[in-house]
Amino acid sequence: MHIVTFIVLRHYYLKQQAYHKEQQKFQEEKKELEQLLMSYLIEMKEENDRLLQVVQSNTQRPSAPKAKEQPASTSFYQENKQTETINASKTVTKEEPEYRPLVDAIEDEPVAYKKSYQAEIIDRYARGETPEMIAKAMDRGKTEVELIIKFHKK
Repeated sequence: MHIVTFIVLRHYYLKQQAYHKEQQKFQEEKKELEQLLMSYLIEMKEENDRLLQVVQSNTQRPSAPKAKEQPASTSFYQENKQTETINASKTVTKEEPEYRPLVDAIEDEPVAYKKSYQAEIIDRYARGETPEMIAKAMDRGKTEVELIIKFHKK
């Protein structure tokens, strides 16, 4: 009877040890993920600050409005309309830049889609490149690449 009790107690002790090991492993992974996320957020903040500086430097440059000349022989109605347009443009203090699409898509030709940088990272990792090599080649942060790879694995 004592031998059976001893075996049962040992069995429960081993199960408890395995549970504690799993708990420690989980806590370590949790800390590692938190550190990766924190470093990724810091990199994003730095990148956003650089972007803000670039945007602010671009908005500080003065842009001169271009005036179009009209021929001398215009009707009274056109002159009056031009005067109203000039007066309206003077009241506008903030001049917005003209919209230019990033890609000139032609309706007859199919649009070629570019892979997202996350997909490119995952493809490169699948081909055997290290996160450091991928980060350097794609001009991204090492922790960002590691984070994307880690999220993709799960």
